[in-house]
Amino acid sequence: MRKSTQSSASNAAANKSAKAKTEVTQNTVTSAAATNKKAAATNKKAAATNKKAAATNKKAAATNKKAAATNIKAAAKSVKAAVTKTKAAAKTKATAKTAAKTKASDKTKAAPVSKAKAKAKAKVPGAPSAKVAAAKIAVKKAALNAAAASASKTAPKNKNKQNEVTTAERRRALEADVEAFLKSGQQIEQVPTGVSGQDRFGRSKHIVLGRGKSRG
Repeated sequence: MRKSTQSSASNAAANKSAKAKTEVTQNTVTSAAATNKKAAATNKKAAATNKKAAATNKKAAATNKKAAATNIKAAAKSVKAAVTKTKAAAKTKATAKTAAKTKASDKTKAAPVSKAKAKAKAKVPGAPSAKVAAAKIAVKKAALNAAAASASKTAPKNKNKQNEVTTAERRRALEADVEAFLKSGQQIEQVPTGVSGQDRFGRSKHIVLGRGKSRG
């Protein structure tokens, strides 16, 4: 009886110890599961954060790429504007150079004309005007022609000889008058054939230049 009681007590103690160990093991497993669950939640949260960060980085990269493209486009536009400005400046310079060259050429061409006009306008003290001098020469020529015609009528026998002498004298006289007129600094204006001494009102002195025709 005594042995049976000791055996029961020993079994009960063993069972109690086993039960305690089982409870400890269960508690450890439960604690580990909770820890694992918590770690999994933390990992899940970290993965979500990383995913969000990756999306942000991707968006930032797209923004940077767009900004780089905009900068490249702006740089190309600036280069194009600079080239256009350079071409415009070169064209303006070339135009100015051409204009200056044309102006210089025109000035060179106009110089002799202006000089001739100035010379024509310049008056020598005591010298007659061009129109007056031309009229005087024409009158002298007409007078010589009249004298020659008269001489030819009064001396028909020596007509050829007198005409030759009269023509030579007339030529010398005219040449002397013209030379003196030109030396005075004047220029001869063209007088219409058969007319001399015209004025601006159309009133003219009709002087026949040339040998008079015989009416008889």
